[in-house]
This record gives sequence, C-alpha cells and structure tokens, in this order.
Amino acid sequence: MSNSFDYLATTNGVFLSTDKGNNWQSISNGLPTYPSQVFSITSSGSDLFAGTYKGIFLSSNNGNSWLPSGPGIIGSVVNSIAGDGTNIIACLDSNIFVSTNNGTDWIEADNGLPKPYFQYVIFKGTDMILTTNAGIYLSSNNGTTWDAIKWWCNGYNVSQFHYN
Repeated sequence: MSNSFDYLATTNGVFLSTDKGNNWQSISNGLPTYPSQVFSITSSGSDLFAGTYKGIFLSSNNGNSWLPSGPGIIGSVVNSIAGDGTNIIACLDSNIFVSTNNGTDWIEADNGLPKPYFQYVIFKGTDMILTTNAGIYLSSNNGTTWDAIKWWCNGYNVSQFHYN
C-alpha cells in the first residue's frame, strides 16, 4: 500500500484519496453491495483488507477490486481488523481469527477468552490488544494465549483502545 494514499471505511464501502483528503473516490468494486457497510480497513504489505458486514475482503491493487478472504469468515460480521505488516487479526462478534500468511489462511485465536462480544483489535508493536464488553486482553503470541489487562474499570464495555 502506498503511503501517499488515504483510505476510509464507510457505510457505503471504501473510499480513496490521493491528495490528502481533498477529493475521495469510491473503490468498492467486489465488496458486498447490501449491506455495504465496511467497519474497518487495514494493510499488510501492499495488500488492503476490509472488515465488512459480510466477511473479510482483500485487495492487492490499491482497492481497484476486492475478493473474499478467509474461508469460514465469509458471511460473518467483522467488527474490526488490524495488521502489523506481517500478521492480521480479525475481530468478529464472538470469534477472533489471525492470519500469519497475508490472509490465505485464518486460524481461530480466541482460546481462553470469555465469549463476550469482541469489539476492537489493534497491534502495539507485535502485541495484539483486544477490547470486549468484559475488559481488555493482550496476546504476545499471535493469539495463542490471552491475558486480561488489569485496569481500574473492569466490567465496563470497552469499545476502543488507543495508546501513545
């Protein structure tokens, strides 16, 4: 993915700007048309991944076309997707999937997690951080195991996490 491009995930698909947000064009060819909601977008190498209302979609050409990625994930709501350049993590309502080979294969990676509603995932370095309606969890081994992050408001529904 070129650093000179900006991408938006929207309720009407994915949009691209090549001029720092002054102009936007739809790049949703191949994405589901109804509902067309794209919840999240990330990159891994030169590829783009979109988490949609109907699964994960991959573009290898800067969004000019999209194809389904991830058998078993197609048709599922993907709340959030994140990449660190090597690995990709997808957050579904009640499952977490990780790909270590650019979306070719997806492995379920929610072993040991309570089955609440999974909401948002990010990478902090190589660590994966997951927010749920039961707290925040961290994995340092591609989702093989997860540890609860101790924090002052356990039990709150955490919709997003940001770090500096």
